[in-house]
Amino acid sequence: LEQMNLLVLDSWQPRLPNGLTMTEEDVRGFVNLPTKIKQESIKTVPERVEISARLKPALKEYELSDVPISFLCPPNFPYRPVFTSDRLGYIAKLKVRGPMNRAPEVKAYVDLTTKQSQNLKTGLYADEAIMLDLPEGFYLAQPQPKLSTYRLELIEVRGN
Repeated sequence: LEQMNLLVLDSWQPRLPNGLTMTEEDVRGFVNLPTKIKQESIKTVPERVEISARLKPALKEYELSDVPISFLCPPNFPYRPVFTSDRLGYIAKLKVRGPMNRAPEVKAYVDLTTKQSQNLKTGLYADEAIMLDLPEGFYLAQPQPKLSTYRLELIEVRGN
């Protein structure tokens, strides 16, 4: 044994906990140490060791096409956000990673509620980060998408 630099253990298959969810789970089990090395019997102390592992759900990369983009505006916002072209109202391709066998529903939006203090006015705006609402267990598998341009138009208030 003193000359061994590698000890091959029997394979171990964890027993899955009841009600395994799509989140990470900690599992424990025991593995018996070998009783023979190169056809020679050996005795190990202890005879078995405890193994612990963290199981992660199988993930899949989803490529979504034409995800619509909306605008999140503060109450009484005096402007109407408008896309400068129809195709800018969608994310052409969006890659997300998440649990297998569960296609994600993704909501994409530009958050204008945080811009209220920046004295927004009528005009053209560019390179705005697109925020994403992803279901639990999903995450973005690409750089954060950006909206190249949009325009703010003053909402006309008509009298009675």
